[in-house]
Amino acid sequence: MTITINPFPKKPGDTGNPKVPSDLFTASGSGTGAAPGARMRKITFTLKTAGDSAVTMDNYHIHCEHRKDENNIEHLLWTIVFERVTAGNNYKLTVASGDDEEAAARATLDVVALKTLGERVVIQNPLTHATIPSDGFSPYGTTDLLLPIFAILTVPGASSVNGALVQGPPATPNWVFQFSHLPKGTGASLTVYQSSQGATATDLTIN
Repeated sequence: MTITINPFPKKPGDTGNPKVPSDLFTASGSGTGAAPGARMRKITFTLKTAGDSAVTMDNYHIHCEHRKDENNIEHLLWTIVFERVTAGNNYKLTVASGDDEEAAARATLDVVALKTLGERVVIQNPLTHATIPSDGFSPYGTTDLLLPIFAILTVPGASSVNGALVQGPPATPNWVFQFSHLPKGTGASLTVYQSSQGATATDLTIN
């Protein structure tokens, strides 16, 4: 089977490892079965520090969506939510299928502490001008709103897509949505809102 990790956001001009906020970030990606009827049920997720210490992850922070295509090939969309990770460089994320090291996907990250922003809704990912995969992605951010929030992705020339809430207020100020099977296009925008309060990431490319 094949496993991929979607690219992490980078600001224009950033070099080196992707930088993600210590209070909240997500990783997402996909998997494809090796043959018709082959099932993907032993996917493992590990995040380790540069010193090889594993970060504890609760099962409720892992979200998976399985589907089969017309050829009976199974496809997987996965999202992991990380909260309150200690700041540090060169964290190693590995997503694997059982003991199959050849099928594992890996990424190296820098986890940084960010200053708390004063906006009512803050989108931390995706950034304006970002490119996101049409298979699916998981935007995240923070809010000080106490009522449920919503997310909508608008793509010129296509129908708008509503995001599925993974977590958010009132249970937690750290919000995460999941989108899948998106129309491809440019000039898209993501709006996360509650009533008249909200934030928008613009000029997104979906490919």
